[in-house]
Amino acid sequence: MGAIPERIYKFEPGKPAPEIPVPANDNGRGRLVFIGEDAPYVPKPELVRDTMPRTGVGFYGGQSGAYKTFFAIHSATCFMTGEPLAGRDIERTGGVVYWAAEGEGTISGRLKARRAQLQDPDELLPFYLLTEMGALTDKASYAALEARLVQAAASMRERFDVPLVALIIDTVSAAGMIAEDKENDPGSWQKVFDALQPIAKRLDCVIILIHHAGKNASAGLRGSSNARAGADFALMLACDRDEITGLTANHYLHLAKSRDAPEGPIAAITASSTQIGTRVDGSPITTLVLDFDASGKAPAKKPKASKTDRPFRDGFMAALADRGRTVRVHGDTSAPEVVAVVVEDARAEFATRYVTGQTDETKRADIVRKQFKSAVERAVQSGEFCAGSWDGKEWVWKISELER
Repeated sequence: MGAIPERIYKFEPGKPAPEIPVPANDNGRGRLVFIGEDAPYVPKPELVRDTMPRTGVGFYGGQSGAYKTFFAIHSATCFMTGEPLAGRDIERTGGVVYWAAEGEGTISGRLKARRAQLQDPDELLPFYLLTEMGALTDKASYAALEARLVQAAASMRERFDVPLVALIIDTVSAAGMIAEDKENDPGSWQKVFDALQPIAKRLDCVIILIHHAGKNASAGLRGSSNARAGADFALMLACDRDEITGLTANHYLHLAKSRDAPEGPIAAITASSTQIGTRVDGSPITTLVLDFDASGKAPAKKPKASKTDRPFRDGFMAALADRGRTVRVHGDTSAPEVVAVVVEDARAEFATRYVTGQTDETKRADIVRKQFKSAVERAVQSGEFCAGSWDGKEWVWKISELER
């Protein structure tokens, strides 16, 4: 390799950066930009300060029951009115297009409820619902999507004198962008970003994809890691969910991915019921609205699981399924009803799951007895379980998240 001429690197403050010669065999690819001179930092334009860029593609993610759609509608109204989103300033206001590829019939009611929180509930909003779009599967369908967005942007300018600032797609799978059996394919996700990023850039807006979390919600978005890697941002809605009852608790909003802003917890979320109408028989029609506590409190860390936790929980659930009984606590007729199991039944299931490595049956039984007792104590101390004794039996039962 030939020596690089020293003159290329000489630089005098205040003078234009030296030009780097182009080789004779240059094929036109790539461009070198000199960044060696100190200069004032110019922040990148944002839609939500320290959270979402002005343009780009990102996610609202979360497990079922985490309030993804409720949050999407809440955020859309913030974009339109300038109200802070979970305590974070809106840097640019404008119109929103919402494509409810699933749950389209719920949007008007949830928006009605959200309006009750606004300073002017009757305000005319630059909010457009995109319907009858069909699946996004090829270049033609993405071109059709862009055409509808151009149409919406023009209408917003004419009617409200505001720009289009966001498109929300609810959800990735329902919009046909990626088949569920292709969600682990990096190439499929790359095609989505390759199609949407130019649209976001040309229309000077952000495109928000609502997507489900995986079976293990703590692992983040469902599917390939390319989903997170290709996104400009990801806001995750997390909660504790009882998969049997569907009850949820401890809802939080997190900035899980950002190219520029600090990542981490943003706010705790609470949901409250509000009436949006009345049925013919006079009964109320209700839905939920969200409130955010951005006081800086992060979710409490769950205690580290011990060796006995999994056998106890699995054993308890097995005993509950086979021999669970609906009883009143302490046998008191005025006490609440719970579905409980006799401790001896739970111990029997625990014994089939707990591995001791001991071949002597007497010693193994003694170890299992002691470890089961420890497991019950830990379960009760965690606040997730209760235990009691009445009618000549010892009982154990699980407390729901909402009861806690």
